[in-house]
Amino acid sequence: MPLVITYDWMSESLLYQLARMNAGDMRIGLYKSLIAPTEDTDFAEIEPADFSGYSGPKPLTAWTANPGGRDTPRWRITHPAVIWTPTGITPGTVWGYYVFQDVTNKLWWAQERDSSITVGDGNTIPYVVIPTYTRRSEYPGDV
Repeated sequence: MPLVITYDWMSESLLYQLARMNAGDMRIGLYKSLIAPTEDTDFAEIEPADFSGYSGPKPLTAWTANPGGRDTPRWRITHPAVIWTPTGITPGTVWGYYVFQDVTNKLWWAQERDSSITVGDGNTIPYVVIPTYTRRSEYPGDV
């Protein structure tokens, strides 16, 4: 028989993870290297963005949870938008963003864009990321 994890446990474990994510040691940054992130991607492979105005990785400390339920099998932890504003002096390429643990530099996840974007090419249009962590219940009735 398969192991069945209850909705109560999904909710509790999500809230536990939320507390851990808001502990103050998660950061988000932009990267300029052309990599296709996988489960084996290492923090050292990330080449941070370097356009004028890029202030480096920013802390992620305001996550909120949407625990879902029987009618909402996708459970989400979201963070308000994180914004980097270029000065328009020196442009740079951005391929995606990465989230890591600040103290240990452990890479938690990275997301690559479909194609690179040039940021700060004579403009000051902000680069915005809205981090979202999603879990899905795999109950047979939900798929």
